[in-house]
Amino acid sequence: MAKRLALAQTQRVGDPGGSHDISSPALPAGHPFSNVEYAGYWTATEHEDYSFSAWDVNSDYGIVGNDFKINKNFVWCVRDNTK
Repeated sequence: MAKRLALAQTQRVGDPGGSHDISSPALPAGHPFSNVEYAGYWTATEHEDYSFSAWDVNSDYGIVGNDFKINKNFVWCVRDNTK
């Protein structure tokens, strides 16, 4: 069976930098990811009050926020390996 990839939910994203210190980049030295753009990445979570907006994570500073869906952000597909 093929494994499906999806965008992360905001509850699963947490704090990508491991702290609330706002410094660039938010990912710690030696992280296992490659080709990371230090910019906004969409989550699969729509804003609860505004259907025209969705949550995103800024990998430059580790800030979780929201943005208009018409704007362009990066995506980071994830796979749930717990099943």
